[in-house]
Amino acid sequence: MLQAASEVDSMQKELTQAKVVVEAATQDCNALLEVITVSTADVETKQAVAIAKEEELKVSASVLHVPLQARRQVTA
Repeated sequence: MLQAASEVDSMQKELTQAKVVVEAATQDCNALLEVITVSTADVETKQAVAIAKEEELKVSASVLHVPLQARRQVTA
């Protein structure tokens, strides 16, 4: 009976130590998830801006392209 109590006490100490390690790892993981969340939002915002700019450039290119074609037809 004394040996069992001693083993239980030893296991409780190990569990307490393991809980500290797990809690630290959990905090690190949560901090990393926050960084990932912020970075993802930043990238999505930049992607939306890039897509809008690409569309704007396509429109500008098509507007510029029409007069060039018209000039080529006149000189041909």
